[in-house]
Amino acid sequence: MAEVTFSDDGRGLNWDKIKEKYLQLHPEATEVNKKILLSSIFTPEFSTSGETTTMAGRGVGLSYVKDIVRENKGTVNVSSSESGLMFKFTFPIPA
Repeated sequence: MAEVTFSDDGRGLNWDKIKEKYLQLHPEATEVNKKILLSSIFTPEFSTSGETTTMAGRGVGLSYVKDIVRENKGTVNVSSSESGLMFKFTFPIPA
């Protein structure tokens, strides 16, 4: 098994901004919790960016990452707190 971890010492995920965007895309939603919101950041075209540039705002990044991880039979774990954000990718190593 191989693990790759990316982390920062920022403020973590902005749950309010993610929830706002999620509700824009799913106005019929009756239940919204952190598990649902976390899953939504990995969906195509999901972005909380206010503007679109060549580097951000198109909602491609995490959706693409999720696809690559799946193709390689890996998993992604996300940890977010006020002291930072961490993505841990775990992949099986073929025998």
